[in-house]
Amino acid sequence: MEKPELGKSYDAGDLAKLCGEEEDIRYGYYAFVGDRATVIAQDEGNDIVKVTEIIRNRPECPKCEAPIDSIYTSRTVQLVYSSDKWSEEQADRYNNYGCPECGEELSVEDLDELGVPEEGR
Repeated sequence: MEKPELGKSYDAGDLAKLCGEEEDIRYGYYAFVGDRATVIAQDEGNDIVKVTEIIRNRPECPKCEAPIDSIYTSRTVQLVYSSDKWSEEQADRYNNYGCPECGEELSVEDLDELGVPEEGR
């Protein structure tokens, strides 16, 4: 799915569809507030608007391109039995990440593209 681009001009109705909602005009500027994006656009006339500010752009899964606002995670560790007890061995820890829409596993590169900070992985 295409995302609104800063500085790009759109037909007002098309930009509303990109944002996932209807437009609202105030003093020569449009506010497009939707479930996929929230943008401010300036009226250029003839029902054409230019994006001047992107408030929020909902991330899209790199695999299926569905808008997502969460990522599934699972953590795998090795349990070691020693001295009559089980303990977690941190050296063999693995994390898996997946799209909640398509279920595909997301790579480190996919997480980078989505802007997931390394300390959150």
